[in-house]
Amino acid sequence: MPEGKASSKMTSGDVVCISEWDGSEIYYLNQEGEKIEERFRLTEMVSAPYQKNTKNETTSASEHYEFEIYSESLGIPIAVQEMAITLDGKKYRLTIARDISFQQHDDLTGTFNRKKYVQKIAEIKVSNEKNFGILIVDIDNLRRINRDFGRLWGDSMLKYTANVLQNAFSDPVYRTGEDEFLVFAQSITKEEFREQEQRLLEQTVEDEQFQVSIGATWHSGQVDIEEQILNTGDRLRVNKLNAHKKNPGSGNKFRGKLTEKLLKDIADDRFLVYLQPQIDLQTEKIGGAEALVRYRTKEGKIVPPIDFVGKYESEGIINYMDLHMLEKVCKLLHKWQSQGLNPGNVSVNFSRVTMMVSGIVKQVCEICNKYRIDPSLITIEVTESIGLLERQELRALLENLQREGFRISLDDFGSRYSDLAILSIGNFNEIKLDKSLVDQIESKSKARTIAAYVLQMCMGLETSHTVAEGIENISQKAILKRFGCKLGQGYLFDRPLPVAEFEQKYLLSAKEETHECRE
Repeated sequence: MPEGKASSKMTSGDVVCISEWDGSEIYYLNQEGEKIEERFRLTEMVSAPYQKNTKNETTSASEHYEFEIYSESLGIPIAVQEMAITLDGKKYRLTIARDISFQQHDDLTGTFNRKKYVQKIAEIKVSNEKNFGILIVDIDNLRRINRDFGRLWGDSMLKYTANVLQNAFSDPVYRTGEDEFLVFAQSITKEEFREQEQRLLEQTVEDEQFQVSIGATWHSGQVDIEEQILNTGDRLRVNKLNAHKKNPGSGNKFRGKLTEKLLKDIADDRFLVYLQPQIDLQTEKIGGAEALVRYRTKEGKIVPPIDFVGKYESEGIINYMDLHMLEKVCKLLHKWQSQGLNPGNVSVNFSRVTMMVSGIVKQVCEICNKYRIDPSLITIEVTESIGLLERQELRALLENLQREGFRISLDDFGSRYSDLAILSIGNFNEIKLDKSLVDQIESKSKARTIAAYVLQMCMGLETSHTVAEGIENISQKAILKRFGCKLGQGYLFDRPLPVAEFEQKYLLSAKEETHECRE
């Protein structure tokens, strides 16, 4: 090794870590003790603890503690052993690498490892692959199995699952995590892929050893491979939740701490509806409202959605909150109708994950029926990320919702390259211009040109109307009005308001004005 240069690879005998006796950080050091910026996460302890030794610099072979760390950058597990040492009279833990291998296969299951998986993603990007399936399999409760029944039983489940997948697909299987496998199905048709998915789902019911959750998606045309993998992961999490609902006797099998907390917060009425008016740019009267979520802490502090929505989306449990918000809106509409108040149409936001939930159309209809609300009073706002769903599935879903009377709004239009493709899939009742277009509409001619063409195109598509988000001044409002935009929403008109304030300002006052005019 050149003098003064740290090694970029790890070999057997390299020092991985020197830490305080009770320290937990693991980082890589080469034999010269120079730190290399790579961190590892501890995965699994596999043998009895070593004996503490304060007399010698190192322990004997029988006194070490072996375990495994996983290198995210190398994409491989690394076996290490830990020894007790004393330096300058102080006791430390010395962790050294053992049997390092840079192979591309997982030793336990024989599948490709994460390093090979990362390479495969890069290959797909370069090849511009357009038609393929992605299937992700997650072994249910592997950590609990390892804890309750031992590592050998957990390992046998990993090997069995890998074998099932290798027999099911001619394409390679990748072990992408501790309990997760992935297949890029490139050598079969969509129909064959779906048939194989169904056979695997049936096997989860019949085979006690094949206890897994499955997420599968098929992709055609231009795709962002990493986005599609995330979408398949969302599908897997939604399928897990659906499985729990079908088998409530399984207790908390599929519920993590975050899910339990979310459900408790819903039961405790921690989530509040705030309403932001949508103003008709021609008449300057209220034309509807968007329902926005806020969280109320035990101390009464109001927390904005940016602080909590993301974690629910990433865990695939945002559907609980979305449906809860729909129910609160329906309850409000029922109350207003009984008082003779007319807020117009109210929009509620649905995540892509919520749109993937099994039986979602039936669920939203049941909520409306519970409060005797005509679905035509509800607009379901979805973002362009729903374009990651399969086209036939998405088209059928949108058509079914509209057949029941719901209106569908495409939110954040103009924020991504894929918007135009989405417009060809569904007949959206409403298009909402993204705030990024509105922000620049005064100062940049290009933004004005784009906004004008977008609004003209939407009118040509027979969309019922358009909404511009984030209007903050009169100049933006005037330009959008001239271009034919129907509704405006933003701080120029009003901020999101608590229900009582919205009622007083936009509903009760309008009723009083109408009453006075009649007199």
